[in-house]
Amino acid sequence: MVAPSTAADAPVGAPVTVAPSITSWPLYIIATIAVIAILRWGESFFVPLLLGILLAYLLWPIVDWLAAWRVPRVIGASLALALMFATLTGISYLLADDVRAVVSDLPRVAQRLRLSLRNVNSEGNLMQDMRDTARELDRAAVESAAGPGAAARNPSPPPPPPPVSTWLGTLVMARAAELVTGAAQAILVVMLAFFILVSGDLFRRKLLDVAGPALGEKKEALRILGEIEKQLGGYLLWTLAVNVLLGVAIAGAFAALGVKGALLWGVAAMLLRLVPYAGMGLLMVASVLGAFFQSGSYSYALLVGAVVVLLSTIIGLGVSTWTQSRLAQTNATAIFLGLLFFGWLWGPWGIFLGAPLVGICKLAFERIDPLKPVAVFLSR
Repeated sequence: MVAPSTAADAPVGAPVTVAPSITSWPLYIIATIAVIAILRWGESFFVPLLLGILLAYLLWPIVDWLAAWRVPRVIGASLALALMFATLTGISYLLADDVRAVVSDLPRVAQRLRLSLRNVNSEGNLMQDMRDTARELDRAAVESAAGPGAAARNPSPPPPPPPVSTWLGTLVMARAAELVTGAAQAILVVMLAFFILVSGDLFRRKLLDVAGPALGEKKEALRILGEIEKQLGGYLLWTLAVNVLLGVAIAGAFAALGVKGALLWGVAAMLLRLVPYAGMGLLMVASVLGAFFQSGSYSYALLVGAVVVLLSTIIGLGVSTWTQSRLAQTNATAIFLGLLFFGWLWGPWGIFLGAPLVGICKLAFERIDPLKPVAVFLSR
């Protein structure tokens, strides 16, 4: 509470800061735990909601540009989404040949992997001898329990492995529910983005209506909303630019090194870069294995992996982390901790949404007195 003398001594019209008492901190802790529990429980609602908002902000400049030429926002939003789907379709068409080449090359890769594992097993004589000994002991125990001649009377050859088509069909059926759920959520994300784009500044005007009757309160709400929009727009544009730059660099470097499916590797780099830090590690491991199975040379595989590490360090980690910290005015450590927290909260989607959410939380915490110390921790 505010002491009467403090309120009486304050100038007329000046904002009065309400300092939280010691007894109010348990309430803040309980409220924080409740918010985290709600966010974790409502993952299926909050993740599509945030993805739809991000998609809308990504396409917002196109719709605004069309609106400046007197194109209705309904048509502008439809054209923006159609352009996005056309881009994705064009990329899929360009990648079709590389995908077919990779699929046709899988039997040879599997054979080389099997030979490599056989060579490794042949070098490890101790482990192989122990496995052979254990197998012979098991066979002797079974024959002694069944009686003499049982093995000859009832041979039991090992069952043949299931065909590839059966295995793929089983996998698809096992993941059918997840695929249907993902497709439904993708449709909801696109529909939400469409309605946000069509609404224009409707929610901005609604926010001003509920901000309060005073002009200063409306200006403050408008300023906060403008900062959040700038944060989201800048983050999305920089993320898209950095991902495209990294994908082009990876595709060009792999084409120069003679790696098969260079364009496919570039698109994979763009997508994996959406998962900071861990995505580039996965790309490095996958590229090393792919280069080794293609050439059979350890030095060539290590060279490809070194190129991925170099490009991802310069473009993916250095430039991206710097731009994110500059846009959100937050330090890189806070962004990394935010990625860990939201990754634990929502999995891979939380890692993708972590960076913009940390910036938004910082903007909100700066205007909530009890949470200003947290905003100071997040600041650069």
